[in-house]
Amino acid sequence: MNTKIISQKFKILGMIAFGVFANAQSLYLTSALPVNVTVGSSPSFTLNYTSATPCKIIVSLIKSQSDGVTPDWNTWQTGTILDNLPATSSPVSKTITVTVPANQTISTDLPSGINYLWALTLQDSSGGWIAGSQPQTNIISSNTVIDNVSFNGALPASVSAGSTQSIPYKYTATTDRIVKVGLSKYSSSGNWISDVVSVIINPASATTTTPVSGVANLAIPAGTTSTANLSNGEYYGWEATMATTSWSYMNGTNTNVVVTSANTTLSVSDSEAAKNPIKIYPNPVKNTLYFSNPEKIKSVKINDLTGKEIFRSTKDLDKGVDFSEFAKGTYIITLNGTDSQKIIKE
Repeated sequence: MNTKIISQKFKILGMIAFGVFANAQSLYLTSALPVNVTVGSSPSFTLNYTSATPCKIIVSLIKSQSDGVTPDWNTWQTGTILDNLPATSSPVSKTITVTVPANQTISTDLPSGINYLWALTLQDSSGGWIAGSQPQTNIISSNTVIDNVSFNGALPASVSAGSTQSIPYKYTATTDRIVKVGLSKYSSSGNWISDVVSVIINPASATTTTPVSGVANLAIPAGTTSTANLSNGEYYGWEATMATTSWSYMNGTNTNVVVTSANTTLSVSDSEAAKNPIKIYPNPVKNTLYFSNPEKIKSVKINDLTGKEIFRSTKDLDKGVDFSEFAKGTYIITLNGTDSQKIIKE
C-alpha cells in the first residue's frame, strides 16, 4: 500500500475538517432553558457563541403561528440585545437577562394553537442572521399579588367621534388603588397631553392573584377632533393606568386608536351630494386608489394609524392616488377635510 498517498489523503481531510471548524458559527444554550416563566420575573440565559464576524446576540419573547412551533416574527413581546461582540472561533460564554412584563398575557390565555417561543438569535453587526433557535416556553401567573392593570381583550383600532366604546380591562392590586381606563391624546413623542374621556375606578380594591375584570363604557364626545386633523404628529390611544389613592402613578399601558369624524345630520346640500357619494376603490388596494366622482374632491389627506400624515394633495385627483410605494397596512384617507375612511394596502 502506498503510505504516501494515504498520508496525503489524511492531510487533505484534516485541512477540510479544520476549515469547517474555523468557519463554524453557532449559538447554543449552556444553562437550563427557562420553560415555565412567571409574569414579572427576569429569567437569565447563558449562551455560547462563535462567529466569523463582529456580531450581537438577541434573546426575545415572541409568539408562534397557529401551528404552535413556527415563529411569528411580528409578535415581539420583550427582549434584550447584547451588542458589539467580537468575532471568535472558540466558544465564548455570555449571560443575558430578559424581563417579562407583569401584565404579559399568560400562555393559557393565548388563542388556540398559539405558543410563546424564546427567539435566541445570533446576528452580524448589520442585522443579518447567523444562527439561532426558537424553543417553546410557558408564561404562567405569579403566586404573589402585584399591582398591575392591563386590557383584557381586543380593542377597536378605529372609532367615530360621538360613538360609545366598551373597553375591557383587568387588574390586580396589593391594596386599594385607583384605576383609570380611557381615551387619551398624546404628543408625537408619546407624552400624555389630555384625556378625551375616561372611567375611574376608585377605589380599585385589593385582590388575590386572580385579576378583577371589568368593562369601561366610554362615550367619545361628538366634537372630538379626528386623528386626520390633529397637528404636529399628535395621536390618540386607549389607556389603562393604575395609581395610588393619592394619585401617584404606578403603571399602565396604552395602544393607538384612530378617531374619525362624527356622523352628523346632513344639510340639504349634503343630502343632494349623498345621492351621488364619492366611492373609493379598490379597497384593499395594491397600486392605484381611484375615486368615483373625482370632480367633487378638493383635497385628499392620508394618515397612518399613528396619526402621521404621509400624503396630501389637491391636484390631479382624477388620476387617483398611487399606493404602490406604501407599506402594507391600514391607513385613514380624508376627503375634503371631513370624510374619513379606512383603506387597506395589500
